[in-house]
Amino acid sequence: MKFLSTLILTLIIGFQAVGQKYTLEAKRGVLPGNYNYWVCTPPDYTAKDTIETDSVKKFPLVVFLHGASLCGHDLYRVRRYGCLNAIQMGRDINAVVIAPQNPGGAWNPKKISDIMDWTTENYNIDTNRVYVLGMSLGGYGTIDFCATYPEKVSAAMALCGGSSGQGEISNLGKLPLWIIHGTADRRVGISCSKTIVSELEASQNDSLLMYTWLKGGSHSALAKLFYMDKTYEWLFSHSLADSVRQVNRDFSVEMSDLPHAYENLIRGDRINVIDTASYAVRHYVPDCPDCEVWVVKQGDVLVNIARSTHTTVDNICRLNGITRTSTLRIGQKLKIKAR
Repeated sequence: MKFLSTLILTLIIGFQAVGQKYTLEAKRGVLPGNYNYWVCTPPDYTAKDTIETDSVKKFPLVVFLHGASLCGHDLYRVRRYGCLNAIQMGRDINAVVIAPQNPGGAWNPKKISDIMDWTTENYNIDTNRVYVLGMSLGGYGTIDFCATYPEKVSAAMALCGGSSGQGEISNLGKLPLWIIHGTADRRVGISCSKTIVSELEASQNDSLLMYTWLKGGSHSALAKLFYMDKTYEWLFSHSLADSVRQVNRDFSVEMSDLPHAYENLIRGDRINVIDTASYAVRHYVPDCPDCEVWVVKQGDVLVNIARSTHTTVDNICRLNGITRTSTLRIGQKLKIKAR
């Protein structure tokens, strides 16, 4: 009987969680000359201009910096992996998440800082709890940003990255920083991270530094860290309001953790997208977690849809059980899985 009661309670909680949605809003051209970016707010977020009181709940701010494969001018690419995709797949991140898109080249710390400042001015943000994490090119961006603006960051995590020389490496010793790199990384060699660690150790600026070398870890394997609860638990355990800056060393990560990254995810359509410039209405697809939906509009043909969503006509046909000569209907929903 006790087991049955527990099961019913679990199902109720699960159904409630599925009904709660994050709001994901596209920001294009908000800051002239800066990156376009997404702002994602959790289900219980209240807009800053709707309540005139200091008692309104303030949220941590998480800044996600993507890798080179997501660079470009299609903001939807930023949702392919990382924090936004983790939320879409069912990981709860109780924070406001901003995810800029880099059109190409090294991340610019000043532009990231300006986006952060804009967000804290326009959203209910706890400025003592600001976190930055990124992978590959985004790992470089994380290091460069923290080396330039260490006073703005409560804690940071840099995955398979390095430094492009922006900012002062010694500044990295002023904030809790966790550097993680796989020993089998063929795209960004582990030496790129080890150089930073060695410099901080040599200058005795490593008291707030953690680093983990994942034995046998490839470059892409580290993307799973964005889907793990412990990633955000570690970040959120730090605050700029701490009387003494300390790094939480109670956490660790091993290769054996990575296969479990997608456990305990809440499945369902979890995001409301607000994008006035969107060329498509996109939704989470329960039976294809990596897919989104293209709603056919007048004039759409498979070739143009494939080009716009960075996939192929053959992939669209395979996913949707159609052929190249199939007639598309206005309002028809096509599953799309970008390459």
